[in-house]
Amino acid sequence: MLPPVTPYKRFNPVKLIPIAIAISSLVAVAIGAWIIAPDFIAQASYKGLTSDLHISSNNNQGSSSSSGSEQEDSINWQAANEKIPAASAWLTVDGTSVDLPVAQASQDNPDFYLSHDIWGNYSQSGALFLDEFCTPQGSSLIVYGHKMNYANSMFHDLGDKADQAAFNDLGEARWYVEGYKTAHFVPVAATRVNAYESDLRNVPHMNDKDRSDWVKNVFLPQATARSNYDVSTISPNTRILFLVTCSGYARYGQDARTVIMYVEKL
Repeated sequence: MLPPVTPYKRFNPVKLIPIAIAISSLVAVAIGAWIIAPDFIAQASYKGLTSDLHISSNNNQGSSSSSGSEQEDSINWQAANEKIPAASAWLTVDGTSVDLPVAQASQDNPDFYLSHDIWGNYSQSGALFLDEFCTPQGSSLIVYGHKMNYANSMFHDLGDKADQAAFNDLGEARWYVEGYKTAHFVPVAATRVNAYESDLRNVPHMNDKDRSDWVKNVFLPQATARSNYDVSTISPNTRILFLVTCSGYARYGQDARTVIMYVEKL
């Protein structure tokens, strides 16, 4: 007698859908990890720099000065030149986690540090960088940086500073340049602009009087957050620092930029 015939079961491709979704998810996770891993490595390296290169006034070689004065915070530039030769300055912003080296953008490739870290490696976090038409010792300083949410790095803490409540948390900014005394800046105002707004990019090309007039007549009137700084004291000789970052894609869209204005404290 012949064995019974097993009924033919038609293959149902729908059963593969969960497997396909699982595989796709694993691939997406792997790709995501491969993309962002360099950024987390870079952030760890940046944190190491902060502890290695700062010379703190609280660390005055274990001794006190006979005059009672404290040694001013500074950067160990000899070590910095070995570890981060591309750094043209160092920026610390009180009230935030910003305590990082700043690269100098070049006119040939001004956007390089949007996608490369301070060592020149590809990085979504990029690096803080000075506008290609500014110099570290100049009277106009414009520093750009990404607002990195997943790593809480770069200018992550600055995106909301165009709101008065958040702006109020800002402290002074310190600008360190090799061979120069540390410059101290106080926050004055902040606002949001469109990424394609050109006025700020023209600031390095303005003479001192035009820059002072632009600040008083254009930037400050449109500010959405202000300190109690007496803006009448701003003159053509006033050194001004602008910090620029994304405002936050989810809330303000891809083209919104937060601009924070500081002036040097003399």
